[in-house]
Amino acid sequence: MVFKPKSSAIYVFSSLLFTFGLGYQEAQAHMSFDYHDHHSPLSEENDNSSQEVLNTNTPLATTTADSSENIWTGVDRAGFLEITGIEDFVTPSPETNYETLAIGARAELEENSELLTFIETAETTDGEYTLALVTQPSLAGTPLHIHDEEDEWFYITQGQYQFQIEDETVQVNPGDLVFAAAGVLHNFVNVGNTRGEMYIIWEPGGVEDFFRETSIESLTSSPVPDEIQIAEAASKAGITLFFDDPTPPIFEPSGLLGILAVSFVGTVSILKRKSNHP
Repeated sequence: MVFKPKSSAIYVFSSLLFTFGLGYQEAQAHMSFDYHDHHSPLSEENDNSSQEVLNTNTPLATTTADSSENIWTGVDRAGFLEITGIEDFVTPSPETNYETLAIGARAELEENSELLTFIETAETTDGEYTLALVTQPSLAGTPLHIHDEEDEWFYITQGQYQFQIEDETVQVNPGDLVFAAAGVLHNFVNVGNTRGEMYIIWEPGGVEDFFRETSIESLTSSPVPDEIQIAEAASKAGITLFFDDPTPPIFEPSGLLGILAVSFVGTVSILKRKSNHP
């Protein structure tokens, strides 16, 4: 039997690349995936836990901030209202007449887009804040960005999200509350397998026009390229977007990939021995 080192190496390397492709997952471009788990008492529940968070009438839950001082865990609805200082509100339903926008690139199907429902606006709160319910498909999120004027609160009610706040990256679950102050670099992505849901507060209010101008309906009706229209709307709203974050995507090698990697190293060793001993 004649040993063909070149063809053998190509075969092993091709297998390695194929398996690597199966093990690769790009959860979200421009994200840092250094996970720091902050479990809430609700994180072990299924997706129905969002209803328990929203409908509870129990006293204020434990609302101790974690070490980042930007995350509160195990927050119920009463705690959400008390910590953020907003007024109680009617949860969106088919009976409510709230404004809802589909957010995303114009090529996306609406059912795969982000949906943003305004519950309170600057007009209804005398400019104090804007409150919206946001739902997103898996792996949807925002680029890194900074709000010049608005503080933001994010109250997770369904799914799992990953937030980056400055240089810290955390994963949050239903019942967790995240704060990002004005001027702070941040973003988030839905890292769960199903649609995520959260309430977002902007203080002061007035961010509504940015989302109206960047909704799928607005982008579709305008001849201006999406990137230019979004950049112009962000500039008017005092939002700086960073689309070119160089952070590489996450790689999740499978167990089989590890085996093939070892096999590849072994094959290289054999080839070297063969070349040294003709």
